[in-house]
Amino acid sequence: MRIPRNRMLLLLATASTFGVCGSAYSAQPDTQIRQAEFSTIVFFVVFAVLTLLISFWAARRATSSSEYLTAGSSISSDQNGLAIAGDYMSAGAFLGLSGAIYASGLDGMFLAASYLASWPIVLFLVAEPLRRLGKYSFADVLTYRLKERPIRILAGVSTIVIVSFYLVAQMVGAGELISLRSELATGRPSSWSASL
Repeated sequence: MRIPRNRMLLLLATASTFGVCGSAYSAQPDTQIRQAEFSTIVFFVVFAVLTLLISFWAARRATSSSEYLTAGSSISSDQNGLAIAGDYMSAGAFLGLSGAIYASGLDGMFLAASYLASWPIVLFLVAEPLRRLGKYSFADVLTYRLKERPIRILAGVSTIVIVSFYLVAQMVGAGELISLRSELATGRPSSWSASL
């Protein structure tokens, strides 16, 4: 299968970013810091490459959008539960809720409980009607009822805006955790985790 041009550019940009990190990393004199940062960088790169390989493998197996979104209905309930837990347990959830509990005390605990209690509400009020319609997203439902092109454009733009804000929080959380790991290993904060 031939890789599309935009994916190739994304892969090249990612590789060049790692190259810049590597050249900045090699300028550091302390061997202990280098070893700890090297292991952190290697783990991060292996994880990113493995994630990309799984994504390309899954994209090649899917023949339609419904098969891609539902994995061909071959996911067991245990696998589906792990996937939902992976979406649910983000850096925003862990760091944000623990920060809210620390800052607000009991009110933060209520926030954490409401975070958990929202799942059945979303399941019954949103997911079940979508399943009955045979649709997978709000954009699919709206295009079923309204004109398709403006709805798809609006859904795409709003998704990019919302996901960008969410991604910033995720990357800050990842950078802080990587910095903490490097600092615990060497006693000094990691130089490249700030750029992450």
